Amino acid sequence: MYYDTFGKTPVIEHVEDPKCGPDSVILRVRATGLCLSDWHGWQGHDPDIFLPHVPGHEFAGEVVEMGARVSGFSLGQRVTSPFIQACGACQHCLAHQSQVCAHQRQAGFTHWGSFAEFVEVPNASYNLITLEEHISFGAAALLGCRFGTAFHAVMNRTQQQRWGWSMVFGCGGVGQAIIQIERALGHHVIAVDRKESALLHAQKNGAAHTLNFDDPDFAERVKVLTEGALQTTYDAAGSYHVLQKSLLVLDRLGRHLQIGLLPGAAPMGTLSLGRLISHELELVGCHGISRTSYNQLMNFLALHQLDPAQMVHSHISLAESVDDFTNMHNQSHDAGVTMIQF
Repeated sequence: MYYDTFGKTPVIEHVEDPKCGPDSVILRVRATGLCLSDWHGWQGHDPDIFLPHVPGHEFAGEVVEMGARVSGFSLGQRVTSPFIQACGACQHCLAHQSQVCAHQRQAGFTHWGSFAEFVEVPNASYNLITLEEHISFGAAALLGCRFGTAFHAVMNRTQQQRWGWSMVFGCGGVGQAIIQIERALGHHVIAVDRKESALLHAQKNGAAHTLNFDDPDFAERVKVLTEGALQTTYDAAGSYHVLQKSLLVLDRLGRHLQIGLLPGAAPMGTLSLGRLISHELELVGCHGISRTSYNQLMNFLALHQLDPAQMVHSHISLAESVDDFTNMHNQSHDAGVTMIQF
């Protein structure tokens, strides 16, 4: 899938295969997820993207070519990678925080991505993750972005010892994953969306209560449900209106996790930060998952018998993907994830 102008309908065409650098591998892509972040990139919202471009950042596949300096892997091996391909040597990587590596690259953003038969993974000795046979390519692809991001948000970016309730705004892929993880930990979760079908899906995934974002009595309903003890909110959609609503309903010393992208400047009058100060609230960013968190993630999935592949509701071919991709912002994602299969 290829585009040479932001916002112009991409095309499926033959392009030159990616070159394998000495520290890289080339993967034959077996599964790659359609993610709204790729749509934002296509709209010109990401400064890292230079045209022409091939999107796609959430993938799994098989090693078909290896650079001379790559070690620990072999041709034909089943692998995946976090969407943040880190350097492995900077102070943040050495501190096991590679999701904020200052020298990171990202397939589908800084270089051509996985909506293609082949994709390059740079610094492969550090960034590749070996897949056990029982993990499907579809499940592995989701670990690189949506499920992995949700796991990092819940396990690493919230307070370690928590009381009270959690609330998830936006019940798409990331939101549904957060609900599953929070529920597995025994936490009470409220799911918020505008679509009743999305809220029904959230309930099936373990949400204790659901609320419509447009409910005129939203704040009062939250107060009653949580008895004023809403400690954590997640914005899995990406909206300044969600951020403002979170600041209005969080309990004192509460924490808001910003996961969804917020393109552009905040609308005038949208954010009122007085409560942030008086209630000592925390506003925390969350970006992907560290490469070193994968063992913890895999063990968590096995312990709680969670399968990310269950979030996939539609499998399509690359030839069928353009229409789904260009209409992502208009489509209902309440049923889960669309996966391109090769």
